Amino acid sequence: MNARGAGRALARSWKHARQRMRPARDAATVLFVVGAQRSGTTMLLDALDAHPDTRVHHESDRRAFDDAWRLRPLSERRDLVERARCTYVVMKPLLDLQHLDRLLGVHPGARAVFVLRNPLDVALSSVEKWGDALRAAVSRVANEDPCSHWMAERLPRARREALREMAGNGLDTATAAALRWWLRNELFFDLALDTRQDEVLPVRYETLVQNPEAGMEAIFAFLGLPPAPRACRRIGPGRVGRGSDLELDVAVVDRCHALEARLDAVIAARGRS
Repeated sequence: MNARGAGRALARSWKHARQRMRPARDAATVLFVVGAQRSGTTMLLDALDAHPDTRVHHESDRRAFDDAWRLRPLSERRDLVERARCTYVVMKPLLDLQHLDRLLGVHPGARAVFVLRNPLDVALSSVEKWGDALRAAVSRVANEDPCSHWMAERLPRARREALREMAGNGLDTATAAALRWWLRNELFFDLALDTRQDEVLPVRYETLVQNPEAGMEAIFAFLGLPPAPRACRRIGPGRVGRGSDLELDVAVVDRCHALEARLDAVIAARGRS
């Protein structure tokens, strides 16, 4: 662990110690941080962890997630929430995003922040992290029916057919990464999250990294939490525009950008409301 990591771990330990000293209070509220993988959700969790009134559980935290990075059963999650002495218990169930509507329903008052990042930048970051394993996973979802992969859960038949068509001429790794971005971000509309304004806040990764103060202020206002200046210092400079030189199937790029525009319209409308 480097000096920065050690410092954050110490700060987290002190925060948790102070929380344990608080008198018993009403149960905490669950906050889910979601989005397509490589969209900046870990960065946002680190920022939220800097707030004194949160308890953050990353996917590696075995109290909230199993060895496959899936959420633990409801009874175990409820136990975490009931024992927490803070306002928000934060979890990042990226592999359970397809069940977010149900998760919001079983945790009273739960909220979610949905992080959107440029599809080409996500594709490049995904290729760098997972390589050919990503292509194999997307090909499996496209061609296996039934398919037991988590990306196939609650996948509309029409979307599976569109995926199979776009992957039918041979699938390179970068295009597979873009298709995964498309599948995961379409869930925002598949699950009607756009209609749940009081429960789900969509945010842009680019806004967070280019203007951390404004980005985190909007998130804390949505959560009803006072600002925490230290949270903004957890937001790094980010990497914007690195994927612009990727060579991808034109039809896939067009589909991703069309979805990105729909999501941006929702974010813009929320900003005007």
